[in-house]
Amino acid sequence: MYSLVFLFFSLFVAEAVVMLLLDILGVHLGVFWVEALVDATLIAIVTAFIVHILYSLKHLQLGNAKSLAALEIQAAGVAFCIEALIMVVLSFVEEGESFGVVTMLLDALCFSVATTLVIYLLIYRPDKAD
Repeated sequence: MYSLVFLFFSLFVAEAVVMLLLDILGVHLGVFWVEALVDATLIAIVTAFIVHILYSLKHLQLGNAKSLAALEIQAAGVAFCIEALIMVVLSFVEEGESFGVVTMLLDALCFSVATTLVIYLLIYRPDKAD
């Protein structure tokens, strides 16, 4: 249970930081897909790293995955797809040139809830001691 809470909050913070960095660095370039691709890629890498940490601390088991790398790739793929979907939805909602604070927090919340749920349902194998 604690590993899911850790996963949720670390994904929330990571997504908020990535969105803030993209906004500060101005990765808009007038092309939405550049921002969406960079955002989804960065958050997928962070998700794989978090899954690696949870596995190293023995809070995750391999489950259906044959190796740790496969587990990380599955988690990164889930995160990439969910973030890309959220970015597409936000492109229709947000009309401004840059994301506001409320939009960043909403994006981080939606991403962390959806990703944690999907990872729990499809990938997560809780340790008996957890």
